[in-house]
Amino acid sequence: MDDASWERLQDQLDRFERECAMSFPRPLADFLPPKDDPIYQPLLIELVRTDLELRWRRKKGVQVEHYLSEFPELLESGEMTSLLEDEFQWRVRFDREPSLEEYDKRFPKLSEVLRKRLASRVPVPEGSESGIRLVASRERLESDSSSADDTLVAEEPIAPSLSSGSWLKPSDSSDGTKLFRPRKRHPQPRIVLFDENGLPGEHITIRRAEFRIGREHGDLLIPHDLLVSGRHVVLKWQESRLTLIDEGSRNGTFLRLRPGFPWPLPPGCRLLCGSQLFQMSENTDQGRDPVDARLTKISDQSSMERHFPLDLEQPISIGRDSSTDISVRADDFLSPRHSLIRYDRQRKTFTIEDLMSLNGTFMKINGPAPLVDGDMFRIGEQLVGVLFPGVK
Repeated sequence: MDDASWERLQDQLDRFERECAMSFPRPLADFLPPKDDPIYQPLLIELVRTDLELRWRRKKGVQVEHYLSEFPELLESGEMTSLLEDEFQWRVRFDREPSLEEYDKRFPKLSEVLRKRLASRVPVPEGSESGIRLVASRERLESDSSSADDTLVAEEPIAPSLSSGSWLKPSDSSDGTKLFRPRKRHPQPRIVLFDENGLPGEHITIRRAEFRIGREHGDLLIPHDLLVSGRHVVLKWQESRLTLIDEGSRNGTFLRLRPGFPWPLPPGCRLLCGSQLFQMSENTDQGRDPVDARLTKISDQSSMERHFPLDLEQPISIGRDSSTDISVRADDFLSPRHSLIRYDRQRKTFTIEDLMSLNGTFMKINGPAPLVDGDMFRIGEQLVGVLFPGVK
């Protein structure tokens, strides 16, 4: 497969992931080129893999036969065994482990090979979230798959396949052979869109140098949230780091502060605690303690509601509990003791620390904000997580 074809295939997979994040399921045929196109078969295989996983994750699992009615060419693709392994894995993970006898009856010609493959499988770890499946490698897609499935039955040993899961726990060989470990690979982070139940939902891989999110324009569209601007935010690689940049949105982009650490509060910054929006203000001279420092609770994006003076000596707590200094008992998204503001005399600045709250403390970004594994940000009513595969 030449470079141009490879890019086209990746572009279609990107589009499928984006549209699945907005509406699922999506017709696979909408993403396929004509059958005489060289990327048709490898793209079809990857679309089926992705769709199969998403259906089982949503508790609406289907069997491989679901795709054969529309795409009978899958039977001659040479990938049927691999697709059945995928189905088996997701059924074990999200339903219950099916019997091998069931697969013997459904695909008798593949029985021997499939049993060998499944015997060597490593189950998907219970706590893992692999998200939308990606193309495993360009080489795998370009491998010869011209033979029919019934020619795969062979007596020679069969190496564990990628889809068997044997690659999840790689190790050096007992005979002293070192396992090859790729180096200098550019990380491909994922964003995770949280569902209405507050749990991680769809995963979308960031393969481009820039990935935009907005209500009307971008790589990921969120048309139903009117608090999201038409062009809202972009995730952009800058000097080998993924950064978050607000594109002049009306309501801003808020990055979650890591709990347990004091974060500086520059004058004018905005904070989101639960559903409460605050703005920091103070009068300062360089090198001197601030004067008239206060936190202002904002009822909406334009009107000010209430001022809370900040003390250089005494910490100020925010929470739902009546014992906190800034108490908002009616906000169910605030933890009883949510965050703490105190003055740092060494740095001559106020800081805020999240007290391991359930929903986190967020600060509005001004300028590029570098992202690390596990970061979260909010735009409008949407919560988005960031994952870097392989980062511990």
